[in-house]
Amino acid sequence: MADAVFTGEVTSIRPALSGEEPSTKQYTFAVQSAWKGKVYEQTFILASNESASCGITFEQGARYLIFARQSEGNLQTDMCSSNSPVVERGGSQVAIVPGTSEFGSSNGMNLHHLGESIAILPGRSEPLGGHRMTAFFIGAGVLAAGCAIWWTRRRSLRK
Repeated sequence: MADAVFTGEVTSIRPALSGEEPSTKQYTFAVQSAWKGKVYEQTFILASNESASCGITFEQGARYLIFARQSEGNLQTDMCSSNSPVVERGGSQVAIVPGTSEFGSSNGMNLHHLGESIAILPGRSEPLGGHRMTAFFIGAGVLAAGCAIWWTRRRSLRK
């Protein structure tokens, strides 16, 4: 579960300091919107760039939706955290987030519009949550009952 969720532009990248893993980089983000956690106008994220440790790299000047966790006093992220580039599509800012289920499917790619009124938070594991799952099963039951009634009437009219 993410401790911080925000969108921001990478303004600088620096190599690891002594005491950090050599493959770790510190990314500085100019934060544009924050949805969760203690996030400042300028926020630092640590990330490994080694693929064996779920490493991820960000490009300077690019905008991202970041899901970070607090570890040893630092915000950290990796490629398994659903981070995503933010792009322009039809005049809107959007991020394509693989594997999240906050707004639907738990596998595949979901399109999320970024805006202050939308909470973009990870953590759901079921494809349809809470009331939507109940509504789905009620709807499926009503549909099945309707089909059974139709089939019974159809057969009785043939005789």
